[in-house]
Amino acid sequence: MITQAKYTMTFLGKPVTLVGHKLRIGDPAPEFQAVGPAFAPLTLADTEGCIRLVLTMPSLDAPNCDQAIQHFSTALAEIGEVMLLVASMDLPFTLARWKAATGNEDIYLLSDYQYGSLGKAFGVLIEELHLLAPAVFIINERNRIAYSQYGREVIGNLDYTASLSALRLVVNSPLRRPGG
Repeated sequence: MITQAKYTMTFLGKPVTLVGHKLRIGDPAPEFQAVGPAFAPLTLADTEGCIRLVLTMPSLDAPNCDQAIQHFSTALAEIGEVMLLVASMDLPFTLARWKAATGNEDIYLLSDYQYGSLGKAFGVLIEELHLLAPAVFIINERNRIAYSQYGREVIGNLDYTASLSALRLVVNSPLRRPGG
């Protein structure tokens, strides 16, 4: 059952309604279906077996969203071992254009425009705007939420430092080593 809840999220200072459940550390990562730049479907099951950083945002065309993608992409190049999934409500044409303009092939761009399933499953679908709220999720190899951060303002920035610190802890966890 999908719920609607008022979280501490605003758009230009006015509260907005996020559809879905707010994910917490330890929750099972929810299944979703979205499409990539070539309209090919992608689900959570398609990404199993690795650590995933899921970045949701209103639009790739928003300057703060582009900045967030570039920041995480650069950091992940240094950290390694992490799949970066970036989801928005942008059409797949926009994803293809953005990918061609940046030349970054290491990012999995996802459009949730068709189903809204990722937005609902991760609790980031903004009912009033039909956009995805800015948020960061780290999913470990066991498909559990290892970290979640929901932005406070739709057009604001996320706390990159906290997200990357949490990611480094997951990547360097002794539980990932043989015998751990």
